[in-house]
Amino acid sequence: YLPMNNQLSIAIKIPTYNVQATIEQTIRSLLNQTYQNFKIYIYDNCSTDSTLSILRELNDGRIVVATADENHGWKWNFDRCLKNEGHPLTLFAHADDIYHPYFLETNAAVLSEYKNVSLLFSKGSYFSDIGDISNSFYETKQPPVVSVYDSYNELLKELAIRGNFLFCPSAFGWSEIFHSVIHEFRETDFGGSADLDAWLRVARNQAIAVIESPTIFYYRISANQLSEQDRGLKTGSVFVKCMYAHLKSVQFDKNSY
Repeated sequence: YLPMNNQLSIAIKIPTYNVQATIEQTIRSLLNQTYQNFKIYIYDNCSTDSTLSILRELNDGRIVVATADENHGWKWNFDRCLKNEGHPLTLFAHADDIYHPYFLETNAAVLSEYKNVSLLFSKGSYFSDIGDISNSFYETKQPPVVSVYDSYNELLKELAIRGNFLFCPSAFGWSEIFHSVIHEFRETDFGGSADLDAWLRVARNQAIAVIESPTIFYYRISANQLSEQDRGLKTGSVFVKCMYAHLKSVQFDKNSY
């Protein structure tokens, strides 16, 4: 599956805080992409472990690190990642996931083909240890299977049925969407589901899509993740709160559900 002939530059945004155990694996998976027109922007929220030392030791000109004088909370740091750094495209990555070598190439090609899509996500696979994915890289390029959601109502319906399948660390799209349309994560209202709220705000007026296969994204399961903490709540799930806020704003045909 060929990339765009004229490769547009990509800003890879990664918010970090005390991720010494995983950051190098993530960065190396991104540095080894087949699509090489990118720069990695690390927004560090005053890490107290070896995160910054590891990044310095990588010593790669494609990595730009923005530090902080103190920890301002995750919303502040995630919002920094929405800044437009002058690249047409943006990937919102996380510091503990793994990206297949064809990840950027496949995403850029899909976005080029589907002209009406503003945001693109990858279904991916879960893993808890790097060894879990060592044998799962596909050997040859396969045409991706893509689901396009150009109806806000239909997307809400699918999310209500399937749960959240719009993985934040696979969010890829036009930089102006992140900067101007999303602008900020509404953490006060939706906690760890503020990312889902952000994507849904885009979906109200613009199409988004999901790469269903092949697997080009690997999502690490960790008890420290905001999303995992939210899933552990017995009541008042922020996912439910986010969904309710969006569902109550639309009209559905009850005969189609």
